[in-house]
Amino acid sequence: MIINDILSGQAEIDQPVLIELLKAPELQRLQQIGMGGYYPGSPYASGHRDYTRYRHSVGVMLLLRRFNAPLEEQIAGLIHDVSHSAFSHTIDYILREAEGEKTQNCQDRLHDNFVRRSSLAAIITRHGFNLDRILDESRFPLKENQLPDICADRIDYCLRAGVLSGDLTLEDKDVILGRLVIHNGSFVFDNLNAAIKFSRLFYHLNHNMWSGFASAVQFCVSALMFRRAIDISLLKLEDFYNRGDAEIIQTIEASGLQDKELAGYYQMLQNPPEYFCDNAEPCLDRIFCKNRTVDPLVITASPKPQRVSELDSPYAALIADQPKFKEYRIGIRNN
Repeated sequence: MIINDILSGQAEIDQPVLIELLKAPELQRLQQIGMGGYYPGSPYASGHRDYTRYRHSVGVMLLLRRFNAPLEEQIAGLIHDVSHSAFSHTIDYILREAEGEKTQNCQDRLHDNFVRRSSLAAIITRHGFNLDRILDESRFPLKENQLPDICADRIDYCLRAGVLSGDLTLEDKDVILGRLVIHNGSFVFDNLNAAIKFSRLFYHLNHNMWSGFASAVQFCVSALMFRRAIDISLLKLEDFYNRGDAEIIQTIEASGLQDKELAGYYQMLQNPPEYFCDNAEPCLDRIFCKNRTVDPLVITASPKPQRVSELDSPYAALIADQPKFKEYRIGIRNN
């Protein structure tokens, strides 16, 4: 199987277990799920075919292959996002759990049970792999680890978002990837400039995309719209796990816009972020957004790797005292 990826280029996959997993309906469904939720009025609207949970999952697997991670870890990387609902992290806001909003961990809590009940479990075991080992995240630090360290997951979604948003050139993407190395079982950089470039890109994307105002608007208003669709029995919660983004929006557009409240939220989402304001009183809703900060390790002449913040004082100042989450009170701007 030949895969073409915007970050990794062309890659040949010849392991039967990976080929079968890639063709599984649970993986294929991720092609219909964007990384950024539903907000057509936003400049960061996720409609690009390379900015889906499927492309990201494949990208994580390809990055692990590039650095010769064990096949077990490649499998874990490929299936790591398979339990995502439609519209990705929006589900945390549909469920209306404050702690879930702050951590955006709904899919993580569901992942183990989701995989065990899916066709992926049979594929993995049929090819001779131990499912319990694959699902033990602690065994795969290249795939996933704790902030502020970097891992295949964070590297892929940062570089993918950077390239597709135009914030990162393909040349700089290659520079960053080319200066990543494995040290003591984790991703680190062997060049400070590349590490700073990646870290500042991650900071920029976090504050302008993932936890920025436009994302807060998207999470707030689209969750209100989806909850209303559930309340009037137009949708069921399980639809978000059985259907893709476009199919759910088509259902709302075809059958839901006669409901005045639902139609109001739908129309709001056609407006740019400037239509809305923060700290509104009264507000449409009060929400939280997970705030991500990386501080990668860099190999230098010192005996031990050092953090970017230890080597670059401007970056240290930039990330100082970053909160774990941001709070928003989204309202409509009065002109």
